[in-house]
Amino acid sequence: MDSIMKVAYDAAMIEKWGGGIGFGFSKLRPRLDRIATTHGEACGPIAVMKLYSSVGATLTQGAFRLGAHMGQLRISHPDVREFIHCKDGDDTLHNFNISVQITDDFMRAVEANGEWQLINPRDDKVVATVRARELWDEIAESAHKTGDPGVVFMDRVWETAPNPQMGRIETSNPCGEEFLEDHGNCCLGSITLDRHIGDGDFDWKALEETVRTSVRFLDDVIEVNTFPLQKLRDVNLATRRIGLGVMGWADALVRLGIPYDTDEALELSDKVAGFIKDTAWDESARLAVERGPFPEYENSALKERGLPPVRNSSVVTIAPTGTISRLADCSSGIEPHFAI
Repeated sequence: MDSIMKVAYDAAMIEKWGGGIGFGFSKLRPRLDRIATTHGEACGPIAVMKLYSSVGATLTQGAFRLGAHMGQLRISHPDVREFIHCKDGDDTLHNFNISVQITDDFMRAVEANGEWQLINPRDDKVVATVRARELWDEIAESAHKTGDPGVVFMDRVWETAPNPQMGRIETSNPCGEEFLEDHGNCCLGSITLDRHIGDGDFDWKALEETVRTSVRFLDDVIEVNTFPLQKLRDVNLATRRIGLGVMGWADALVRLGIPYDTDEALELSDKVAGFIKDTAWDESARLAVERGPFPEYENSALKERGLPPVRNSSVVTIAPTGTISRLADCSSGIEPHFAI
């Protein structure tokens, strides 16, 4: 109870300033689970999610934007079926994106049309056994009906986490593009690719200059930003995560005369993305020489993987860019043009 209400308070402080929040509900006991101290029954993760949704809606009624939310639950949680369908005909969660956390073991069970165990996180005991393919079909049907839930392949998240020493990642930011440590946050910015075309190709020199400037800019933002909670600042300064992304990709392809859905476009996307990623890491390494690496570097998986000292524990993230692409008058993220 203390944890649930403390999170509600923290969320309120973040939403007060227009921030968004990702919630991981997988550690909450399932609905109707017996509570020894009060002899009552647990409300379950969906009820807690509705509590946070109502807090957000109440606080941001007069704000300039609604705080976005992400709720995620593991596929092994006893309440996962209720979670899958929680937005089917219910508008109380309109400010929540939801995603089911999928594992490799579950996908193997789906392929084999095998059974899947639902496990109580309170004591790790199996409470039910279901057909994996039935759950998978329900996810697909609900997503087709309402757009939710999404799916997250958590083994990929955990095996690529830059800071596993800080605890297992439980969820992502509201739009799902960056998976963060508890109280971590995403300092994002995006390059307008359409502005870097010249003479029938990308102007690679100009793009390199933009990437290097952007990495320094985002690192500076971490330093001067005002955080609604001290623990957010502490984690952000410890990891110094930044997320340099792109927008205007479809516009760039139009300018180059390359159809979006072609091998040539895919090959170019690999080249552009690789160039941005490599340049961003190189600039982060240069910054580490000037200003020092991020404080958790010595304990991080990045050092174990052989990455030299870097200023930031993450550098690239492809965000949706819905708002900023409108401001920049370009196509959003890496999306194609729809219904021209």
